[in-house]
Amino acid sequence: VPDGKARDVLLLVVGWGWMQSQLSGFRFGDVAVEKMKGVDKVFGSQVERVKVDGIADMEARHYGAIHSKSDSMMFLPSEKVVYAGDLLFIGIAPVMWAGPASKWSDALLDLIKRTGDDWLFVPGHGPVTNLEGVKLVKSYFDYIHKAVTEHCTPSDEKQDLACAYKLLNGLPKELRDAFNEPQRILISSQVECMSRRHGGSISVELTTKVKLLAAQGEYAVREMMGMVKTAP
Repeated sequence: VPDGKARDVLLLVVGWGWMQSQLSGFRFGDVAVEKMKGVDKVFGSQVERVKVDGIADMEARHYGAIHSKSDSMMFLPSEKVVYAGDLLFIGIAPVMWAGPASKWSDALLDLIKRTGDDWLFVPGHGPVTNLEGVKLVKSYFDYIHKAVTEHCTPSDEKQDLACAYKLLNGLPKELRDAFNEPQRILISSQVECMSRRHGGSISVELTTKVKLLAAQGEYAVREMMGMVKTAP
């Protein structure tokens, strides 16, 4: 591996290749779209009571742009089950594309207040969990919010990656142990800084997403090669 700038560029390119290999398992071309039921109802408010295939007592709650451009959860009070979508990642580190972290934390706090210890939660990523699993994800975003506030300068775009490395290096052991691929925080931290500059949730351009994913892949490659750096 060459030294200096050439090395960094090479590792970034290899990192992007590594990310593509990780994403290759998602074969959307194999999805039988013709078998999928089309959209026949559009929610016009933050809370909608709906009936699907004879199941009554269902409540859809819309939380706005957090993980991505629109996030909702479906509550089934009679069954004590919540389908939380991409607002819950269990066993693997969440990725935030809209932000901010405080908004994600607030959505999970609302979820906690509306449920209880005897409820089950179906995440968008990972296995079914209980209330403790929800609280752990909330702790993850509480950490991002607090750490960016205390250790970063979100107003300075040039500091975003350095900020992200600070959060990764300072990730508490309980969170590092609970979520696989902790380097994903490199993306969420930078999106947090972007959302603060914007004053709320953002829409990340495709080219920026590629750069963020490549930086995450670069870290994974460096880690595999024993070259992990503490800050850029």
